[in-house]
Amino acid sequence: MFWVILAAFLSLAAGAFVLGRRRAVAVAAGGGARAHSQPGHFGAYTVLWTLAPAATLGLAAGFAAPRLTAALEAAGRTPAAASTELLWGGSAVAALAALAGLGITLWRIGPKLRARALAERWLEAGLMICSCVAIATAAGIVMSLALESVQFFVTVAAPWKFLTGLVWNPDNGRYGAVPLFTGVLVVTLVALAVAAPVGLFAAVYLAEYAGHRVRAVVKPALDVLAGVPAVVYGLFAVLIVGPVLAALFHAAGFAAVERRMALTAGVVIGVMLIPFVISLTDDILRAAPQSQRDGSYAMGATRSETLKHVVLPWASRGILGVLVLAVSRAVGETMVVTMAAGLVARATFNPLQPVATVTAEIADLLHWEQDLASPTTLAAFGLGLTLLIATLGLNLLAFRIVRAYRNQYD
Repeated sequence: MFWVILAAFLSLAAGAFVLGRRRAVAVAAGGGARAHSQPGHFGAYTVLWTLAPAATLGLAAGFAAPRLTAALEAAGRTPAAASTELLWGGSAVAALAALAGLGITLWRIGPKLRARALAERWLEAGLMICSCVAIATAAGIVMSLALESVQFFVTVAAPWKFLTGLVWNPDNGRYGAVPLFTGVLVVTLVALAVAAPVGLFAAVYLAEYAGHRVRAVVKPALDVLAGVPAVVYGLFAVLIVGPVLAALFHAAGFAAVERRMALTAGVVIGVMLIPFVISLTDDILRAAPQSQRDGSYAMGATRSETLKHVVLPWASRGILGVLVLAVSRAVGETMVVTMAAGLVARATFNPLQPVATVTAEIADLLHWEQDLASPTTLAAFGLGLTLLIATLGLNLLAFRIVRAYRNQYD
């Protein structure tokens, strides 16, 4: 039912565009005066004034829906019937408002109507609203984390004990987060050890040596890999990578190695990051000025020498920024760590042991506890704020590196 109504309003918008465009052409031809805007601008202006009244009434109906539904149920309607009547009634009112806006707009169309400027104002207002929503959402996330985290640090664990404690056991009231930090560090280092060399060398090949046919196949494939859900990589870690690594270490004499360990999670996260590193590094390498390449070739340098002495030094800061962003993504990964790392909070740097990370522990705490006032839930908020500060710092560092790189070579 909802999709039928949505399709009807989209069809109405398409019809409004056609009618507005034809009306503008007819008015300009009949009056002999040159229109201020193009016919397409008149069509867009008509669509905006057709959908705006309907959207306004739709939002108002959405806010009033609970009260209207309760009133209909009090009058004897069943909940399903009340919802259906409210949906169709609101849609009918919105359609009437849209038709009224369409009629008024068609009547106003004339050669002197500044349709382009008015449509651009609508567009600017929409972009401003979207920007404000994004900023408000980010501010809301930070405020919610900060308020709950302050309560955690005041009533449950002091910040110093939280940041330096060596035991993480919320069931016994031990909230030392160092084991989680070491788990993040181990998994991230393993992931970077996998993603950095493979991603950088593959990007160098694509940017400097691969032909057009190879790039035409590899680049879309990388985009597909980058869009694979993390849970698929988690299953890959649990079903394939973990057993293979455990079998290899058992054959080498490490009988205590389990399938779920930091190495498994790190390797799979590194595989996840490879398309990200390749794509960004390839863009940076291909952005190197052709004049510098030509100058190197004119001096008799080979392609490899030009890459080593010209392209890579030019792109070094940008590549470093890519690696910092990759670290930030590895730190924030949740699903793969939850499925493949073992979820054992221990302060160890041994990648062959199960570990827990900050994101995995947050997911585990909120999975078992739903009371927002409980110490375990507050601990999840404390971990979330710590993770937010860490990832924000990494992103700012990457931004500064890339900006310095641009300032140096622009």
